[in-house]
Amino acid sequence: MTKNPSKEKISLNIWQKSIFFLFLFFALSLITNKVQAATYYVDAVNGNDASVGNIQTSPIKTITAVNKKALLAGDTVLFKAGQTWQTQGSLVPKSGTMNAYITYGTYGTGAKPKLNNIILKDKSYIKFQGLEFYNNAPGNWIVYIDSSDHIVLEGCNMIAGPLNTGYAVLTIRENSEYNVVRGCFIEHKNLVAQNDAVNLKHNANYNLIENNIIGTATHYALTIMGSTEDEVKTNPDGSKYTIPYSKYTASYNIIRNNKINNPQGAMVEIQSNANRNVFEGNEVSGGKSTANNNSSPQTVKSVSQYNILRNNIIHSNISDRAAGISSVVYRNGVAPANNYLHNRTYNNVINNIKASPLVIGNDEPAECNADDNVYKNNIVFANPTVDGIQVTVTPYVASPNYFFINNIIYNGSESGNVFKIKGVTRNVAAQQTADGAHFSGNIQKDPGLDLFYKPKVSSPAIDKGIYLTKITSASGNGTKFYVEDPNYFTDGFGITLGDKIQVGKDIVRIKKVDYNNKLLEVDMNIYWIQGSTVSKPYLGNAPDIGVYESDIVVPETCTSFNYSNWGTCVNGRQTRNVTSSYPANCTGGNPVLTQNCTVIPTCTSWTYSAWSTCVNSIQTRSVVSSFPLNCSGGNPILSQSCQVAPVCTNLSFKLGYTLQSTVAPNSTYKISCDYGAIVDSINAKNDIALCSWTGWNGTAAIFICNSGSVGTRINRCTVAGGTASNSCVQTNIIGSTNVVAPPPVCTSWTYSNWGSCIGGQQTRTALYSFPLNCVNGAPILSQSCQMPVVDSDKDGMSDIYENALGTDRYDADMDNDGYGDKEEILNGYDPFGPGKINYNSQLTKEYSGEIILKVQAEGQMWYVNPSDKRYFISGPSDLLYAIRKLGRAVRHNVISNYSNYYSIYGGKFLIDVDDGSRMYYFNPINRKLYYIADATSGFNLLKSFGQGMSNANLWKIRAGFLY
Repeated sequence: MTKNPSKEKISLNIWQKSIFFLFLFFALSLITNKVQAATYYVDAVNGNDASVGNIQTSPIKTITAVNKKALLAGDTVLFKAGQTWQTQGSLVPKSGTMNAYITYGTYGTGAKPKLNNIILKDKSYIKFQGLEFYNNAPGNWIVYIDSSDHIVLEGCNMIAGPLNTGYAVLTIRENSEYNVVRGCFIEHKNLVAQNDAVNLKHNANYNLIENNIIGTATHYALTIMGSTEDEVKTNPDGSKYTIPYSKYTASYNIIRNNKINNPQGAMVEIQSNANRNVFEGNEVSGGKSTANNNSSPQTVKSVSQYNILRNNIIHSNISDRAAGISSVVYRNGVAPANNYLHNRTYNNVINNIKASPLVIGNDEPAECNADDNVYKNNIVFANPTVDGIQVTVTPYVASPNYFFINNIIYNGSESGNVFKIKGVTRNVAAQQTADGAHFSGNIQKDPGLDLFYKPKVSSPAIDKGIYLTKITSASGNGTKFYVEDPNYFTDGFGITLGDKIQVGKDIVRIKKVDYNNKLLEVDMNIYWIQGSTVSKPYLGNAPDIGVYESDIVVPETCTSFNYSNWGTCVNGRQTRNVTSSYPANCTGGNPVLTQNCTVIPTCTSWTYSAWSTCVNSIQTRSVVSSFPLNCSGGNPILSQSCQVAPVCTNLSFKLGYTLQSTVAPNSTYKISCDYGAIVDSINAKNDIALCSWTGWNGTAAIFICNSGSVGTRINRCTVAGGTASNSCVQTNIIGSTNVVAPPPVCTSWTYSNWGSCIGGQQTRTALYSFPLNCVNGAPILSQSCQMPVVDSDKDGMSDIYENALGTDRYDADMDNDGYGDKEEILNGYDPFGPGKINYNSQLTKEYSGEIILKVQAEGQMWYVNPSDKRYFISGPSDLLYAIRKLGRAVRHNVISNYSNYYSIYGGKFLIDVDDGSRMYYFNPINRKLYYIADATSGFNLLKSFGQGMSNANLWKIRAGFLY
């Protein structure tokens, strides 16, 4: 088929034009929408409802005029600060869109603009900022959100006056979702009628309540209630219909960082199918017993399912029937029963609660249940109960599945009863002995908290918490893994970010929690091994107990030790010292420093065996006996240098220089042996120490020449007549001549002094060697060394270390506060001026195990030890010392399978105890293991891994000292 080019071109032009006009229309519509967004100003004193109101100098005046405005998505209405519209009608807000909220706010300076109550039914995408809603008339709710979504209240006051009988100041109900209440002040001043300050009810799901101050109410300051009994309603035509409230929930809400103090009633209740909510970071206090709260002013009532209560401070409820965290289940009339199931309560503090600090109970065991509830890392202390009991489980709780793990429970005594479990009172130790399956790791000590409930330096809460769960997936890497229990965590429910968690050493953020399949999905790829721990991020060696994670580093307990030799036995005991301990920087443990002994005298004299044959210029002997009896030690001489002396045989007899086959009596001959040495006559004993002989009796001798003799000695002697043989008779010495023989191997040396320490090495030379004229051998001419420490200002820090820090090496107290620079650094104070150093724990974690080069100086190298601080590595010798001090001794299987152990040993120095103590560095950046063959090459290797860091950031990581 032949194409028609002209038709094809026309068709293409039409298509291109169509796309162009569609794009133009879309762009113009966006511009039009942006232009249409308007701001209107409202002034109760100087406004005029006849004005358009879109100019600040020409505002409108009344709420009526505002309600009549045909507001469009993106529009803003601003009320003038310091003015009131409370005597006028209620504001009727307009809805915006997802990308264009309608905003009601304030302009000018002064107090928040005061408006009447508002009702938001079937509304969405509206913001209220910096306003006050107040009503003092009977029957009116203050802010009523019904069947609405994406309503934002920020920085507002919501107050019901003393005559107001609306049940709640802020109500969120009837399928209202994705609403935010942030930074507001909320209270109900009617102290007669029953009322709440905040009430979430009947499918109020996915709402965020944060950073608010929630105050007075006679019932509860905050109620989260999902279901109630069904209600029968009447249609306009008279027909009936039922609202199935018994099926409703109040779930997936996040209540965090609020200050809830109610001196007129109870504080918080989470009940009636209020499931899978997060209640965290709140401070809850107050409490008053009245009929409006059934004379039971509970601080936190938690009687629902799958809720997370964490990092809350629950305190100062001293009413006679006060409860801290109360989980006593019941059924209210025909409403659905409350069941306390699968809740996770961890890292809270409960203090100064008069009656029941923490209680689990069941008032109606035939209809209600309490099962699978876990309490970890909480502090329950100093609650002034009559009997000292801090934790109660009532007899009617049928299920035994309540778990108390690694909590601090303390009533002022380390041995008094603090638990009352189904009528039996026990202290912590006794309870854990009686039921170790459900009570373990708990501590009965003063938690050592300051006035703000933060742990002091000596607090037993530091590093004594337990991890929340473990990975059950096979070892591997990725962004998804299975865990034993996902119910400790949230992915934010679509209303905020998911939890940050620590998996082994890695800190990641949760993107998705699949509760049914126990699967977590995180925001970045990580490596794990099966059984890796999972918790909220922590500092130190383990999570802390209580609300706050301390930045105080508690050293690990020592588990193994290297010792000096045992000392002298005195009075049946001898001692020794610890020379090093494991793991690095540990404290405590149980070193064995003394033992029983028997005094054994030191030997002073010995009887020896004969010297052995000379082998390699050494001969030995053994001790046959020693003195005094049963002695030990001393310094017997068991070896000495010697020289091998082969027998000189096959003597040659010469007359002049002619070999003789026979000899004549009283003739003079030259005598030589086939070893190459001419032996001397008897007088040679005194003349040449290198030859010896036996049998000189005037007629014959056997000559023995030492292998180390120098030269061949020509001797003339007179022999008896007869055949030339290995014997002759001495008469006189006539003369001698020397030639050179092979030199011996050196066995010992006299050295020069060691040279200067350069780059961690120093050398020397051999001045003399033994035996005389020897060669070769193995003299020791070099060794590792430590650079001499120069401390010009005598502050305990070497000049080279101060140069690396940037402190003045000639000034021991730079800020003249009476404390030395090193003392200030060790205690976290700034040596340059007043105050403490502002350490950044997140920066420390980010660079944990890495090599840092200081960019503003000579590139000095620092190692950030994962266990505590940064350490200066000035050269190869420092590196070896750092490995010995900070390294971890491991078995060879860890080295050969290092990729499986990153979460344990990443960023650390490792020493292979099964392979000659070979040294390695586990690089945390590329997760590879590098062999350190020697100090110099290892130092250069680590420096190649270094990352530049400014001096300002370097000071945000705590400095440590190798020496």
